[in-house]
Amino acid sequence: MVTLARYFPPVLLISLCLTASTVSAQLVKYGPWCGAVTSQSVEIVMGLIEARLTTLELSTHRDFPRYDTWAENSRAVEAPPKIARYSLFGLQPETTYYYRIRAGTVREYQHTGSFRTLPREGTPHSFRFAIAADARRLSQSSVYSEIRFQKPTFFLHLGNAHDAAFTANDPEPYFQSYREALTAANQSELFAAVPVVYTWDRLDFGGTSADRLSPSLAAAHLAYRYFVPHYPLDSAPDTTGVKRELAVKAKAVAPITQAFTCGRVRFLVLDTRTARDPVDSPDGPEKSMLGTWQLDWLKQELLTAAATHPLIFIASSVAWHG
Repeated sequence: MVTLARYFPPVLLISLCLTASTVSAQLVKYGPWCGAVTSQSVEIVMGLIEARLTTLELSTHRDFPRYDTWAENSRAVEAPPKIARYSLFGLQPETTYYYRIRAGTVREYQHTGSFRTLPREGTPHSFRFAIAADARRLSQSSVYSEIRFQKPTFFLHLGNAHDAAFTANDPEPYFQSYREALTAANQSELFAAVPVVYTWDRLDFGGTSADRLSPSLAAAHLAYRYFVPHYPLDSAPDTTGVKRELAVKAKAVAPITQAFTCGRVRFLVLDTRTARDPVDSPDGPEKSMLGTWQLDWLKQELLTAAATHPLIFIASSVAWHG
């Protein structure tokens, strides 16, 4: 009998146990945040690490056993390349949704969000919402956490989202202020969990000269319209033949006036800066804080809503003194 040991040297067998781990790829740099929520729709915005096309997965379950897929909105040529925006429609009223994004076969598991749609318009419903204004840049205030813990239907932000006063016609500082808010821990957790309704005031619009003659008016509008989730606006800045650092006259930009309904309550959100006459203009019947177009819009909204809504809520970043 011949043994194999005579012909083969001793062999040391090493068994390697390879553990496969699931890596959570990070696609989102800042955000997400959502807004423009209704009983059937919502807007979601976030900043990406790379300028790549993504899709959004939406589910009524936190662990996503089933989900619907939504394509990213088309990006305007002059829009920042790393901002992804999604417009979701056909949702169910009073329903909590969870969302995450995907690029190809890679999913984002760290920066995810949730929201709850509003009750159906015209139906009696009890709800709560939060109101706040004025914040420092990169604020880590616990008030953001407290708002989130209260689980409001939405968060109504009445301006001065930061205390930096930008006066140059450059949208980049405005973008940076949004990035900072969406990376500050308490703020980012709130905006990812509660829909926001946001209008500006003096500091986050144009600093000291926060009126229709503000040199940074166009930059503020451009940044807001591209980065902030908002209800439909009357018009966008005229960007024909100009770059992102555009110079648009005040007359080319409509106020960011917005309106929406929650149950049987109509909300009218004013813009007290875009069409505002300078404070040192002579007082008289022509001097205005809202401008002719917005004042007419407000009157028409009040007349229309009075016939169908038991309560009308007017949101103004400036105190309304009788």
